[in-house]
Amino acid sequence: MTQQMPPKSTGQECKMQKGSMARDLGSFVAGVEYAQLPPEVVEFAKSLILKTVAGVLAGMSCPNTRKLLDDIQARALRGEVSILGTGLRTSAWEGVLLNAFAAHASELEDVAIPDGGCSWDVTVIPLLLTLAEKNSMSGKALIEATVAGLEAHYRTCLPFDVMRLGQSLPTTSGMGCAAAAAKAYGLDAEQTTAAMGFALSGPAITEASLGTDAHFLESALHSLQGMMGADMARMGLTSNPDLASYKDMLSKGISLDDAMANLGTHWFFREMWVKKYPNSISIHRQLDALFEIMAAERLASDDIETVEIIAGAEDAGCDNPNPVSAGEKQFSFQHALGLAILNGELSVSDFLDGEVDEPRLLEARGKVRVTIEAVGKSSEPVRYMSRPTTVIVRTKNGETFTKERMAVIGSVDEPMTRAQFNAVFEQFAKHHLAPENIRAFQDTIWALEEVADMSVALGALAPGAQ
Repeated sequence: MTQQMPPKSTGQECKMQKGSMARDLGSFVAGVEYAQLPPEVVEFAKSLILKTVAGVLAGMSCPNTRKLLDDIQARALRGEVSILGTGLRTSAWEGVLLNAFAAHASELEDVAIPDGGCSWDVTVIPLLLTLAEKNSMSGKALIEATVAGLEAHYRTCLPFDVMRLGQSLPTTSGMGCAAAAAKAYGLDAEQTTAAMGFALSGPAITEASLGTDAHFLESALHSLQGMMGADMARMGLTSNPDLASYKDMLSKGISLDDAMANLGTHWFFREMWVKKYPNSISIHRQLDALFEIMAAERLASDDIETVEIIAGAEDAGCDNPNPVSAGEKQFSFQHALGLAILNGELSVSDFLDGEVDEPRLLEARGKVRVTIEAVGKSSEPVRYMSRPTTVIVRTKNGETFTKERMAVIGSVDEPMTRAQFNAVFEQFAKHHLAPENIRAFQDTIWALEEVADMSVALGALAPGAQ
């Protein structure tokens, strides 16, 4: 993985004045214009929007999302926004919360994992999809807000070292959502900075919640807090956006100055790893390697004797040979690669609670062996996926095939094509949209700058829409 990180801090005190990082970001966000964006930035933003819509559609069918949907519908709130892909409407804040929860419940969020704090797209984009439908935003405006929000999100998470606190994203993770909402509302630089201040303190993404529905709630609350922050900034309410106030959480290696390096010329959010499978990102490199070997050697399930994974100690949490719950299945090398061996693909339904695992899947799981390499002594936790992983396939006729991977297909080193993004969208949208509607929506996203009213485009996701 080639992370284009800013120069590492020398340990000297940050030169930024109190609140200046948020003010500079506020000015940047308010000033983002489509005409000034590089083509590759626009293309990646479109790709992530398409991918996130697939995640929302798939997530709306998950049992946990359905329970929330039933509860919200029972309260018969004023129908301000669409619950995407359902044809139902609810109040704005509840709509943002539910759309963001569904996007993450499918486990299809895309993730950036630099040396500092992690970031992702699963909070910013569902929020913007909700606002785009509510406010009839143009496609160009959606692109601008997506780029501005994701870049602000990456940079406000980057300077925090929270793994040692049992967190994967810091308490500031909603600031990018607030920036995105402010851009969608057309707020000025001062108002945008205030909006970000309302999201300075929010729920962290905790390691303890991984594999539970609380994990999806934590991220959905960032989306909601972002909308609320922008709403409050429009009202003229006051906040404190000073990221430097979290002194004990700041990284020893990346300063606030580092996190602001090359703002407007280098786009950190493009380092996002795209998830093609509905499970933990920690398993995607191994899945990519296995699928590559199976395709190159034309191997079927019955040809494979064993699949060995060699992974680092930082990824040992996915060595889970007998998963039962949805969370355990989403974080299991054995379950994921067993499905890959057996079916050649992974679907959201493969990772749900209550699904009875058929004998053939149990047999395929049993072919997967995991070897965890020890890590040297260190007082600091090792970053996820920070070392290469190796997949070794042994066949029943005695052949051995090996593939090493540092990054996923869908990283800055191996970017995905439009055809690959279309294939992912089709896989996860095919149970929700007719084939002709899938193609029409894909065409809409790839020509997003030509869309005058996103409410029409997003309305086409509802059941029975023409």
